Amino acid sequence: MGAQRNAFGDVRAVLCETNPALRSGLQAALYGKGLRDLIICKDGGSLVSTIEAEMVDLVVCDIELPGVDFCRMTQQIRQRDCGRNPFALIISTLSDASVAEVRRVINAGVDRVVRKPMSMTVLTSHIDDLTHGRRPFVATERYVGPSRRAHVRADDGKGDLVRVPNTLRSKLVDKADDQRVQTMIDHGWSNLQRQKVHSSSAGIVRTIKRVLSYSQGGSSPEGLRTDLDRLVAMSDDLLRSNRGTADHLADLAASLKSLALRMAASSSPEQRVHLELLANMGEVVRLSADGNDRSAEIIQQIAETVSRFSGKPAAAPRSKLH
Repeated sequence: MGAQRNAFGDVRAVLCETNPALRSGLQAALYGKGLRDLIICKDGGSLVSTIEAEMVDLVVCDIELPGVDFCRMTQQIRQRDCGRNPFALIISTLSDASVAEVRRVINAGVDRVVRKPMSMTVLTSHIDDLTHGRRPFVATERYVGPSRRAHVRADDGKGDLVRVPNTLRSKLVDKADDQRVQTMIDHGWSNLQRQKVHSSSAGIVRTIKRVLSYSQGGSSPEGLRTDLDRLVAMSDDLLRSNRGTADHLADLAASLKSLALRMAASSSPEQRVHLELLANMGEVVRLSADGNDRSAEIIQQIAETVSRFSGKPAAAPRSKLH
């Protein structure tokens, strides 16, 4: 047993439980498992502060926390808007085991859901399972976290799933030091962001096709407005994800947002030109996501054309769209 406790020496875990009796039992179970670097939190505020300040590998957390929206906090962790490790293992505990509530928590991006009251053996068995492996992640404009598919297909690694670090396993099994763990997190995050760009780009292309179908009677006015609003939101997300990078997707996102806003506010004869520009943008989004070298030049051309319609100068003009 002593060897097992020492093995967990570099693993940092956080336990947040509002029920004092259950918190003591969980603390004893985790301590007995060997998780000696264990931080105890009693409310949502202290949990967020701990996650912000520490490199955390494992979070065991009650979803009913005063002072914090658990599901929102979990997605902030996964989106790297909260804390230093977006890949921390998160085991959530809940009293309400209704299908709707379990689904809501899973959709927040946790690794496991455990119903309360639970035996300490159940909790430690989940930790053992997660030590040996975890689900790959997916990244979309709305969700980053473990795949929610019931079964992982054999070809998932070639599709939209991303294998991400398991820092608990890395420290426990591979004996990785802090520098190596940080390198793994940074590399995993880069891979996840690339997949998110592909996923966001695919969603944008699908939405553009629906908007274009409106001119042929393929959508209602309400559907058109909804899709234009969605394009604005997706462009904003792409802009945030790629601002300051060298792949020109931020320029494309800014132009796409400008055009979608103009189309939503206009019913003028310029609409035909708007649709032609939008069709071009859909193709450029696809090319950019695929890493096509020509996309940057075409993006600049489109940005200049959109700026002429909006009355705002395009940045660093290079050439004209013919």
